[in-house]
Amino acid sequence: MISLLAKLLALPSGGVKLRMAALLPAMLVASVLELAGFGLLVTLLNSLLGAAPVAGGATGWASGLLQAMNAWTFAIAIVMFFAIKNMALLAIGYLTSRVANDGLSEFLSSLYARYLGQPYVAHLGRNSAEMINHLSTSAPIAFDSIRLMLELVMEVLLSVVTLGLLLSVKPGLTVISAVSLLTVGLIFHKVSSPIFRRWGAQGYGHELEALTVAKESLAAIKEVLVSGSQDHFVHRFRAEVHARGRLQSLASLNLSTARLFVETLMVVGIGGLVIWARETGQPTVETASIVSMFGIAAMRLMPSASRILSSLAELRRRTTVIEKLHAELHRPVQADPAPPAAAADGAEAAICLDDVHYRYPGSSADTLTGISVSIAHGQAVGLVGSSGAGKSTLVDVILGLLTATAGRVLVNGQPARHPAMALGVGYVPQHVAVLDDSIRRNVAFGLDDHVIDEPAVWRALGQAQLEEVVRAMPDGLDSRLGERGARLSGGQRQRIGIARALYGDPAILILDEATSALDSETEQAVVGAIDSLRGSKTLVIIAHRLSTVRHCDRLLFLADGAVADSGTFAELELRVPLFRAMVEKSMLTPAGDARK
Repeated sequence: MISLLAKLLALPSGGVKLRMAALLPAMLVASVLELAGFGLLVTLLNSLLGAAPVAGGATGWASGLLQAMNAWTFAIAIVMFFAIKNMALLAIGYLTSRVANDGLSEFLSSLYARYLGQPYVAHLGRNSAEMINHLSTSAPIAFDSIRLMLELVMEVLLSVVTLGLLLSVKPGLTVISAVSLLTVGLIFHKVSSPIFRRWGAQGYGHELEALTVAKESLAAIKEVLVSGSQDHFVHRFRAEVHARGRLQSLASLNLSTARLFVETLMVVGIGGLVIWARETGQPTVETASIVSMFGIAAMRLMPSASRILSSLAELRRRTTVIEKLHAELHRPVQADPAPPAAAADGAEAAICLDDVHYRYPGSSADTLTGISVSIAHGQAVGLVGSSGAGKSTLVDVILGLLTATAGRVLVNGQPARHPAMALGVGYVPQHVAVLDDSIRRNVAFGLDDHVIDEPAVWRALGQAQLEEVVRAMPDGLDSRLGERGARLSGGQRQRIGIARALYGDPAILILDEATSALDSETEQAVVGAIDSLRGSKTLVIIAHRLSTVRHCDRLLFLADGAVADSGTFAELELRVPLFRAMVEKSMLTPAGDARK
């Protein structure tokens, strides 16, 4: 448990920890107030029972106060005191929750920034559902556990104060009762903790699997609908959430189990106290006084002991979540290797690659091998080759998403790095991520409204041949595009991506399979938008459809991670048998006819 609490306390920032520490004096004051309230109630009951006031001890001051007042005044004073005390407890409860929630807000922002700040290669081997789960579920659970821990401290303080009062009046009986209660409570915790921890680990696994199924099936909704496989995914999702629900139902028993367990112990203890008093011949009034005092203590201790046991069990149940989040916080941040300094030669080219190699982490072989290429400003270059030849990896290296393991990459005379836009590079991926937001925010991607340059948005839309489409929409730039761009056609979504890449007026535009998922008519529209940029931008185009690169100034034919040949379309068709075969194959479909 100490190790678990240490991991939990490692999550909040230093400022939040200071605020947590500042709560401790307030909790101590609340405990003293609770002690005072206990003394007042015991004194009042003793007065009603006709028992002699308790001299000295923690209740002596209350007895003296009663003697200085009449019964009515004393009763009114007690009511006012308890009102103030309970308001103080409410305030402490609010502050405890506020500290935990403020800590959660800071942690979520920091973790989200950490995810977005990681280099591209760090995302390649990760399940995004797990990261989303950490942000949406795990972190709130962990910081709710901090709230539980603070409340646990409060309950322990209140219990200690109450036991201290009993010790001052009946030390022997209190020690016996406390040792018995503590022993049985520890046994209960020892037996129940592994069970709740196991349920928590299993529940976390089912929750993550359910989120993964939902994310993947919604991302592939077309394939799901076409294949009619809805029932399969619904069945998998239902099985996971039902399993999680069963475990949560079992885990919720820790609250009622602990309460009933403590309640039974308290009743047994008071019953034993009554039997002891009768067997030892204690006076009736004194027996009633002792029973009332221990009864009031039991009313205070019972919920505290119940919450202590249930909180410990709940923390154990959340062990897996806390440990996962702690490991996530301390996961080494993979830093990009520093790119080599720019040299004078090659600085005049738009893109210059000098003996570039790249090997993915954990791989035993290079994906790119000895690539040396220079692309002049305003030139249109197509990257062609069979699947797995290294085209997309080469583009990622140029974009600075991946750092070459050897060699030199210059973009506009500067070492390649991200963000590539800072070097004057725009990028259009194969699948454009259209936001469920306005056209304005989709084009000016990642910018706050007050810094968006509206004329630049219209310019980019015009270059992407979308201006007329947008002007025809009732809300213009404020038109929302729906989830994944549902209100747009496939070609329009791709042209939104082109407009986004052109918003910053980059000198270089890289298109990665920007037409591969389009039909022939839509491809013609997108290719038309690309052709309009020839000469004004340096274009680097990856394409399986050879019609997209038919009119490029030069093609680079990649094979096994190296540039096997370069030249015009006609030159490669003449010299490279594999490229010639690709051309002949593309003739099978009118959309891919490279000779039209």
